[in-house]
Amino acid sequence: MDNNTFIINFNFPHENLHLQHICRKPKNK
Repeated sequence: MDNNTFIINFNFPHENLHLQHICRKPKNK
């Protein structure tokens, strides 16, 4: 695992979840 990737995921876990939520939203619509 890349150290930078880990830091980004650790500091911005909500960013990842938010992006996934946006990806799922259009399917539900």
